[in-house]
Amino acid sequence: MAMSADERRVSYHVTFDSETKSKNDYFLLPVVLPEGAAALRIRYEYDEGKAGDPNVIDLGLLDPGDAEFLKVSSFRGWSGSNKKEVRISSDAATPGYYAGVLEGGKWNIMLGLYKISKEGCPCTIEVTIEKEPKESPLRATSSERIFKQGAGRGLQWLRGDLHAHSHHSDGSLSIAGLAQEARRRGLDFIAVTDHNTTSQCQEISAELGSAATPELIIIPGEELTSYHGHANIWNTTEWLDFRIRSEDDARAAMEEAHRRKLLFSINHPNDLFPWEYKGATEFDCIEVWSGLWFRMNFQSVNWWDELAGKGIRKVAVGGSDFHSLEEGTARDFFNVGTPTTWVLSEGKSPGSIIDGIKAGRTFISRGPKGPILLLIARTDEGEYQVGSDIKIKARNEVTFQVEVREGKGLGLRLVTNSGCVSAADVDSSDFSYVFRQGLDNDQFIRGELVEREGDWKSASAQDLEMVALTDNFHIGVRP
Repeated sequence: MAMSADERRVSYHVTFDSETKSKNDYFLLPVVLPEGAAALRIRYEYDEGKAGDPNVIDLGLLDPGDAEFLKVSSFRGWSGSNKKEVRISSDAATPGYYAGVLEGGKWNIMLGLYKISKEGCPCTIEVTIEKEPKESPLRATSSERIFKQGAGRGLQWLRGDLHAHSHHSDGSLSIAGLAQEARRRGLDFIAVTDHNTTSQCQEISAELGSAATPELIIIPGEELTSYHGHANIWNTTEWLDFRIRSEDDARAAMEEAHRRKLLFSINHPNDLFPWEYKGATEFDCIEVWSGLWFRMNFQSVNWWDELAGKGIRKVAVGGSDFHSLEEGTARDFFNVGTPTTWVLSEGKSPGSIIDGIKAGRTFISRGPKGPILLLIARTDEGEYQVGSDIKIKARNEVTFQVEVREGKGLGLRLVTNSGCVSAADVDSSDFSYVFRQGLDNDQFIRGELVEREGDWKSASAQDLEMVALTDNFHIGVRP
């Protein structure tokens, strides 16, 4: 390929092996940009290895400055292994990256060594520095922050998806496409949590600033996608370093999220995408339901139960982990809102929704149409919404009221750390159930709707087809 006079190109050849990866999952390749560079293009390729022993290398970019974990001066973008060529200029950028002035100095190309085969992985990185502005096929983006603020006020249940990807990482849809699907599915909100970047916020601002009406609340976020587990942060346009390689790193990332007043939610902690640092429990939420129920979600519920049984409160959320549309009739079998997280919110804004999640006012259903599962507790001292801490006197009973909508034919279970303590057949579309329960030896209680198959009243989560579940009430016995 010929190089024009207004370009400067250099190629780097690096071979990675298992020893390199064991020292650090992230290899920094320094590149010096001159003052006045108009654009930066990076193209890379690598040997993909063999079946059963593959190579996978991810791509990212850091501006000049500190590059240490949680001390990064300026982050410019991340595309994982989804894009083999990226371009950044002052007014445009490949999705996953931020447009803006290219400061002269030492930049760092970040290569994530996700998988390195036993035979090693030769990799070639080609860097092109454009000296003169060119017309770019990429859409100009704005760095203006967007926090959708709706006009609605008052306590209300809102339905949405807390985990979705756009073309700013490895999703197939633009922000406009995601919003269109969310509206079509009847969602009130959607969180766009692309892998290791918040560049989608530029597109949210540029394209949907006027279109993000009260019918759809768009929550900007990031999925911290390390090679040892994934986690979401929501309602932020500010990037958080994802390079977690130890339990101490995990705690440090959680602490930094809390310093920014963000919630830290562990995603799909099961055998499909495990979270390796379960000793670091300073997070806020667990994605107990990711995508379709049969995708090992019972393991996530079991961990949530294990923590709750120890008195460690974590809020249950769900998310589709949506990446691309299915064809034909499968489009609504799995899409945004599979599953749907319902949040009892005091207003129609990202901040109000996050406050509702923080308080534990959530339940999860198989899809946007429900079924709806509401659980309220009453004691001598008042009425409590789901997610609340209930303090009771020893040997006192608590009255629970369950309301189910559009759940006819399902089974209702009330579950504590002792197992299922009460069950009922849902025999109408508008179903109510009241029971009293002593909870002296229990740490939590929640409601579940399941398919009535087999011994559903006493079965464990592994043997159930979950249709809806609430967050936990947390029980405390006082003198």
